[in-house]
Amino acid sequence: MIIINLEPKNNSKITIYNLQGKEIYSNSHDLVKGENQIGLNQILNNGMYLVKITSNVNESLVFKLLRVE
Repeated sequence: MIIINLEPKNNSKITIYNLQGKEIYSNSHDLVKGENQIGLNQILNNGMYLVKITSNVNESLVFKLLRVE
């Protein structure tokens, strides 16, 4: 699960890549002001991933995600 805190409401695209650069997940989400939870537990196996969040005004944030059970 990814938790995203936003000030303004935003439509964002979330893209997840494995460390070899292969796209694993991509989807647009209507995110509200405050805390947003994106459930990815059934999509991702244990491991390290790169997550890219792109807002509707083309601002991007990239971070590493470690998935463990």
